Amino acid sequence: MTADCSSTVLRNSALDALACLNCKPSTLALLKSQRGKFFENLEGSLYKTIFNLSVSGIKLINAVMHHRVIERRIKELLSQTNRQSDKKKYGILTHANRVLAGHILSTTQNVQRATNIIQVDETRLFDELTRILTVTEALIESEYPTAYPARFFSNVDKINLTLERLQPVVV
Repeated sequence: MTADCSSTVLRNSALDALACLNCKPSTLALLKSQRGKFFENLEGSLYKTIFNLSVSGIKLINAVMHHRVIERRIKELLSQTNRQSDKKKYGILTHANRVLAGHILSTTQNVQRATNIIQVDETRLFDELTRILTVTEALIESEYPTAYPARFFSNVDKINLTLERLQPVVV
């Protein structure tokens, strides 16, 4: 891998992880549909929303490590899902990956404020991914049965609704 390619991979990993950790619907929508905008102006507010003085090296490492585990599990689930017979689930896994990762990262204890590198609890991440995938499928099936996932998960209002529904029910 060349140095340019390697730095691009690292830059994209950092952007994905920090934008998901930020978990703002507008940020997640842009990340999905117009990710290049984050790097159009390195002095602009969009770039600085993600890359700013509050981002320590520890925060970046923890966010990237956790994000990579989440992305790996999403890809595993995607490879186990039949595109023809389970179109909704396949579409959600394909197009909601940033929303799903955003919810998990933003609700994982200590990633935001850790002062040391924290171990990824893969079991918890996988369990939470399974739970929120089920919730997301139910939301779309009941309220937006004809929605096309690529458009749905590029819409700020629908991302916001999804994130609201993903919050665990406290009894």
